[in-house]
Amino acid sequence: MKSPTIVAAASAPGQGAVAVLRLSGPKSLEILAKGVRLDPKTIRLAPRRLRLARFYDAAGEVLDQVLVAYMPSPKSFTGEDMVEVHGHGGRAAVEALLARLLDLGAEPAGAGEFTRRALENGKLDLSQAEAVARMIEAGSRAELAGAVRVLEGELSQKLGSLQQAIEILLAEIEASLNFPEEPDLESLDLRSRRLEPLLAQAGALEQGLRRRVDSGAAEVVLAGPPNVGKSSIINKLSGKQVALVTSQAGTTRDAVSVELELGGRRLRLVDTAGRSKEMPAGEADRAAEVLALARAEQADLVLWVDDAWLAAEDMEKQAWGETLLPLRNKADLIDETQAENLDAELRALGGLLVSALDGRGLDDLSDLLVRRLDDLLGPADGLPLTTRQALAMDKLMAALRRAEKTLDHQVELAAEDLRSAMDAMGELTGRKLEPDLLDRIFSSFCIGK
Repeated sequence: MKSPTIVAAASAPGQGAVAVLRLSGPKSLEILAKGVRLDPKTIRLAPRRLRLARFYDAAGEVLDQVLVAYMPSPKSFTGEDMVEVHGHGGRAAVEALLARLLDLGAEPAGAGEFTRRALENGKLDLSQAEAVARMIEAGSRAELAGAVRVLEGELSQKLGSLQQAIEILLAEIEASLNFPEEPDLESLDLRSRRLEPLLAQAGALEQGLRRRVDSGAAEVVLAGPPNVGKSSIINKLSGKQVALVTSQAGTTRDAVSVELELGGRRLRLVDTAGRSKEMPAGEADRAAEVLALARAEQADLVLWVDDAWLAAEDMEKQAWGETLLPLRNKADLIDETQAENLDAELRALGGLLVSALDGRGLDDLSDLLVRRLDDLLGPADGLPLTTRQALAMDKLMAALRRAEKTLDHQVELAAEDLRSAMDAMGELTGRKLEPDLLDRIFSSFCIGK
């Protein structure tokens, strides 16, 4: 059964100079020919070229003066016959063209349906298909560069090479188990000849990935006691008056956020209510602290801010582990010797001494934020992975590390671990994904993509 011909606006909604509508499916050329009142043979003679035409309604009135292009299958984005109609970008013009295309036999496209058809027709694999969404969402040049690399097939090539290496190792192990008269595993030297290069290849791939890209900008939460300068720090880092600053403690109650770019990475800095040592008396203050704690627990990185005159060892121990970055603010209120000693102690703990008043240490803080987020989430220009892909990658790496431990003494278990690695690879590449999961993946795409 042939797929229906679908249509959607590919350009952003709203008013603009030009709007683009696209069709894909077996009736694309027929629908276009009826809309512009040209013989389909005439259009077919000049594929993939823009042609100036008038687009007519059912009564023969001109709806718009347009540019149209016909892309015959299989050399199109979806692998099907495709048409693009470039019209004027007014809302009424777009709605009139879209209504006419529907009247002529097209059906409304679902979210991500064009890209899904490209996947189903072998024009893209799943990682490339998901990279389409990453390109649209990219908020910096570095993020765009990573998405382009995936769309160009770099991630697919690296995963394919890794999969081949796993298959070769697994085949040699299974051969030794099935044919015990053949040379034993020790003489095959599978560890140094196969497994160690495989682990190095997987490790290099893992280091070049940017994780959880579907979560948007990396979230950095400023937390700590009241009146330690969290709001002043966020204002200085963002270069704008984001949060209210007064000498009165507890000014911030609601979480206040701002997005900025550091080192090619999008960040969302979040200022939260101060956390008191005693339970606040007021209901609003208690609710504000609960909200602050919740945001910190969900953050990619937590800047725990406290006063500079507290020693580094007095830092309140929090349960955020590697996502905690300790800061001491108000360096301008302690003497130079004390400041130098405290800064050295904090740097040893992965933190910094800063002053939101005179700007001391804030450039170093920006650099440190970039490095810590690179360590936690991967480089800003790395190959982007969604949360789903990152979980599959974690499964893959865990299975390979188990195989590393079992290869020499429990070879049957090593074979099972490598099969688990292949299953995780199937999740990464989309080979083992169920249709309902594909539905969820493409539901996050925009309608015209």
